[in-house]
Amino acid sequence: EKPGVARVPLSYTSWKRKTDEKKAFNQFKQEVDALETDFEDLRYCHENWKGYNPLVPYCKLILGIISFILTLVWVLHIILYMLVRNPYPNGIPISYFLNTAFSWASKEINFALLGVILVGTFAIYLLFCALEGTARLGLRFLIVEIHPLKVGGTYMNSLLFNLSLVLLCVPALVQFCTVAFADYIVLTNAALTFNVFVQNMRFFNYFFEYNIFVFVLLGVMVLAAVFTYCCLRDKNKKTSAGLREKIDRFKEKGQIDEKEKNGKVKKNRSNRSTQQTKSRRRS
Repeated sequence: EKPGVARVPLSYTSWKRKTDEKKAFNQFKQEVDALETDFEDLRYCHENWKGYNPLVPYCKLILGIISFILTLVWVLHIILYMLVRNPYPNGIPISYFLNTAFSWASKEINFALLGVILVGTFAIYLLFCALEGTARLGLRFLIVEIHPLKVGGTYMNSLLFNLSLVLLCVPALVQFCTVAFADYIVLTNAALTFNVFVQNMRFFNYFFEYNIFVFVLLGVMVLAAVFTYCCLRDKNKKTSAGLREKIDRFKEKGQIDEKEKNGKVKKNRSNRSTQQTKSRRRS
């Protein structure tokens, strides 16, 4: 402890204030990133409006339709192959769905690599969905700091953060795909590792047997869709005004806390000086 500096204990109010300040700062960074993106788009439109390609919106529309189809196929496959079984949970599924489609694509068309390409397409799409959902969830609840990936404007910490996020999602993605495509990848090393060794672990075998993780996945997907559609439509209109109020409130609290801290420091100094004078008089 430095002489003349009061040591203020970390109370719940100070911890709550620091947490609120961090959330407000993350929200401010999110708003700044959105403003910079809008500014870059506006500048690009003003500078390159003559060379603008009118097919770009149609390409994005086609990608959105393809994404919707992939999501719908994933949901149908999870329900028909992984959840609805007779008897439940280790019975025969009512439909093999994508497993049959991948096997047909590999055998009937005489192009074995086509099934691998389709499996990779569905797996990579699910990985992109996981990354996008993690970013949106973290930014909406201000848990994760914003780390945008921009061409020519990505910092090293943002690149490492997104890379670590990908590495965290990949093992769970591989395990989920081995369960979802168990009849297609039968007798492979991945099936032996994840469908035999991992599913028979002592603590997790109950969760895998009754598809607890699959139900959680579908529940989070439904809640995220409802929350995105219903609760976030008019949130951007109120964000800027609320953020200004928070910043002004934090400034006022910071000034008050600084005054209180300075008052405690002065009081401690005066107490120490009086104690020193009393000890000198006694001596």
